[in-house]
Amino acid sequence: MQLTKNFSEHAKEISLRLNEPKWLLDYRLKNVELMNVLQPEKSVYTDMKRLEEIMQTASGKQGKAKIVINGNAVPSKISDKAVEEKARASLEKEVPGNLFEAFNNAFFTEGFFVDVKKSAAIDLEASGNVFVKGILYAGNGTETEINEKISGNAEGLFYSSSFVVGENSELTATSMQNLSGETLFVQNRSNYLGRYSKINSGFAWLGGKQTRG
Repeated sequence: MQLTKNFSEHAKEISLRLNEPKWLLDYRLKNVELMNVLQPEKSVYTDMKRLEEIMQTASGKQGKAKIVINGNAVPSKISDKAVEEKARASLEKEVPGNLFEAFNNAFFTEGFFVDVKKSAAIDLEASGNVFVKGILYAGNGTETEINEKISGNAEGLFYSSSFVVGENSELTATSMQNLSGETLFVQNRSNYLGRYSKINSGFAWLGGKQTRG
């Protein structure tokens, strides 16, 4: 897949605009390299070629995401110095399994990190075309719960998240999407579990014109 502008330059522009540290720019550029390697998917159920065309169009537009995080959790931006060690270690675990995930990782404009102490409620409301990256972190020996609600009238919402669970821990996570009937929704979730840990996870995709999860 080829964007209308150079992959690397586009990622650099976003990183500069968001005043990110160099390690986060390097993360974006690594995903740009993966985009040149990963093969487009094929599906008998979905017009994947059309989906790739929408991705190209959306990458040049700026949407908005309102992200509200409640509960016994500490939210930050991925680029915040206070969470750099955990955020960087979390992102270094990633091995994107498809073109859409690498695409979102390279070009996200809304990024958040949540250190979940007990429970977290995440409300994500999107408009326009928006690319969101989230890291949900639960430490060693914890029993945590995360509930996501995704809504809005976005034209396209591309959401990639990593759930990192420490050793001897258990996470219960739910994600409910109820976007408008005209929205393209692309969701990627990666779970990283420490030793003797487990995750109970459920998804409900109720809205949207087209969903790829």
